Amino acid sequence: MLLATRLGIRSGDISSMTLECLDFERNLIRLTQHKTGVFIEFPMVSDVKVALERYLQEERTAYDSPYVFLRIVPPYGHISVQAIAKIARTAIAVAGIEPGGRKQGAHAFRSSLASSMINDNIPYEAVRKILGHTDQNAIRSYARLDMEQLRGYALPVMEATGIFAEFLEGRWSLS
Repeated sequence: MLLATRLGIRSGDISSMTLECLDFERNLIRLTQHKTGVFIEFPMVSDVKVALERYLQEERTAYDSPYVFLRIVPPYGHISVQAIAKIARTAIAVAGIEPGGRKQGAHAFRSSLASSMINDNIPYEAVRKILGHTDQNAIRSYARLDMEQLRGYALPVMEATGIFAEFLEGRWSLS
């Protein structure tokens, strides 16, 4: 879940991530995104690095597989996108978060990360690159700006004049 929440990596890319993608010496995760075909490098931030190292050393079965995340029961192939979605839904439920009709899978974490970055005034173009989008307008669907941030862009309301002012004052009617 850290890969989705901290780095915004899609569940399909988490599912198919191989050991070759992990560069612990340079603290990088390198992969070609399945959805876009775009090569991208993610920083292996400390909490992600620690979690990956612990998982690989303590939890991952010792089977000869190129994939990072394996099923916990035989056959030990790579974890499915559906399993990642179920893990995400379970994490949301355990946290006591009421989804209220919103997305509950791993994509919800990606969306939340993008919204947080936009709300922290990180430029759209930077967020787009971080998430590996090829479409210039893709980030707009993630942007959920809060009211305080929107107030900074509001234009002053002009004073009403003429017939419109009379209408607002009740001195003129449309009939």
